[in-house]
Amino acid sequence: QSDFLVYPNPTTGEFTVYSLQSSVGCEIKVTNLVGETISKKTLNSKQETINLSGARGIYFLQIKTPYGTAMKKIVKE
Repeated sequence: QSDFLVYPNPTTGEFTVYSLQSSVGCEIKVTNLVGETISKKTLNSKQETINLSGARGIYFLQIKTPYGTAMKKIVKE
C-alpha cells in the first residue's frame, strides 16, 4: 500500500508519517529487527512525527488501517 509517505528515510532519529487519505485513528507501530516494539502511536491527523530513539539500523513501521496493514522499512543512520 502506498497510502502513506515516510520521510526523511533514512533518518537520524525523527521522521514523519504522512497519510494521503483520512487515516485518523490508525495505529502506528515501530519495531526492531527482532520484533520488539520501539514506539506505538495513534495517527491523530494527516501526519504524525515519531522520534526513533535507539541504535542505528533497520526498523519496521506498521500502520494498521480499517482496510489492512501497511508496512514500511525505516533506516536510522
